[in-house]
Amino acid sequence: MVMRYLMKTSILIAAGILMCVSAGAAAPAGRGSAEIRRIVVFEETVELARQLQLVRGAGARELRPLQLINAVAVMLPDVASQRALEALADVVRVDRDLDIHAQTIDLEAVHEIMSAESLGMEIPWGVERVRAPTAWENTGVTGEYVKVVVMDTGIQRDHPDLQEAVMGGRSFLRGSPHLWDDDHGHGTHVAGSAAAYGDLVGVAPGAYLYAAKVLDKNGSGTLSGLIDALQWSIDQSMQVVNMSLGASDGNQSFHDAIKATHEAGLVLVASAGNSGPGDNTVTYPAAYPETIAVAASDSNDNIPSWSSRGEEVDITAPGVGIKSTWIGSGYRTLSGTSMAAPHVSGVAALVIARDGMMDTVEMRARLTTTAEDLGHDSTAQGAGLVRADWALSVEAEPTDPEPAFFAVANLDPAETALTPGEAFTVKAEIVNTGDQAGETVVAFQIGADESTLQTQSLELAGGAGALVVFE
Repeated sequence: MVMRYLMKTSILIAAGILMCVSAGAAAPAGRGSAEIRRIVVFEETVELARQLQLVRGAGARELRPLQLINAVAVMLPDVASQRALEALADVVRVDRDLDIHAQTIDLEAVHEIMSAESLGMEIPWGVERVRAPTAWENTGVTGEYVKVVVMDTGIQRDHPDLQEAVMGGRSFLRGSPHLWDDDHGHGTHVAGSAAAYGDLVGVAPGAYLYAAKVLDKNGSGTLSGLIDALQWSIDQSMQVVNMSLGASDGNQSFHDAIKATHEAGLVLVASAGNSGPGDNTVTYPAAYPETIAVAASDSNDNIPSWSSRGEEVDITAPGVGIKSTWIGSGYRTLSGTSMAAPHVSGVAALVIARDGMMDTVEMRARLTTTAEDLGHDSTAQGAGLVRADWALSVEAEPTDPEPAFFAVANLDPAETALTPGEAFTVKAEIVNTGDQAGETVVAFQIGADESTLQTQSLELAGGAGALVVFE
């Protein structure tokens, strides 16, 4: 049984509080050597129950439904079963469930892992180079309330420099969805460059961070996990999606998922890849036009040889020798386009915090027209280096005051397991992200029938927040 919280402002939060009342699911059958991982895409009119019936009929083990593209990720016994599914009238196609990986150079090299005590307050060179401190000083904007989701290996939620920013997360690996802590380090590093605030400061220290754990302890994951996470990001009203990951190939399911997320209005930022210096080496999803593809630069404004090249590169950000947060409440210096992308995500959060939401096309136009030309070929640098100060120097167009819009900024606990009859307390931080004052009703509901246990009324001024407690 899953408890869900429902605000009567049409915001649905899947809190994932699991009631331990049913028998555990049976363990999946052992994987045979001939099994293949596929994504089966169905016609729009085919509902989920029918989809599952069809894939089971072909001998498949279903891994997960993919609502975003009307598909099911499955494990098929062999190629013959794939061909049988492809022959069905209800099936559009069957795509490979691609492998995706973190994009970091020399991750296993020996780097000093520093403690907070040894570091002291520091603004890393990359944050300085994109002129984020100048943007903060000139505008007073630090990315407040902007929701940035980091699709990666998870985030260390209690890292001293991240704990105030991390608002929640979910795992899209096999196993419990609430186990989204970082067991690798890559995601924590990326998160710090975007929005750390403490002994080390990121580009948008006022932004909210969310972890979508799509990569495992080895820095690897699957396309189906990423697609599932994109759907969750839409459902949870995320605003900026950082994807410091990539696959060497793309396919139609991959592109359809990226397009659907773009059409939902989210800003998609992706690392270009570490496959340079050859031409046409940008990896996916950065190669798709619905993303902002980010190359890497060093402290001398050079583009490293390994940064991927191609017409798809949109912009450059610092990605060599980047110091950021690391698991174990420490810090580490790494290189890669993975390190470059969160600088752009942070600048996007600053822009949204001041000028309001915009989609990927609008954000790309803002960031590329205000970029600093580093003098390299456009296939290597795109428009040039992202500049936070210049992006925020564009005069915001006057707009009518935004009506009241209520969102859950923080939920405590976001995930927990309970036994029947156990007492518990749930705390929710409710924020009015609009300009105008407004009223709302927060309802606490439980069970499949969404029975309402408690309600509380709130009246909040524009930009104000309040803590709601249910016991």
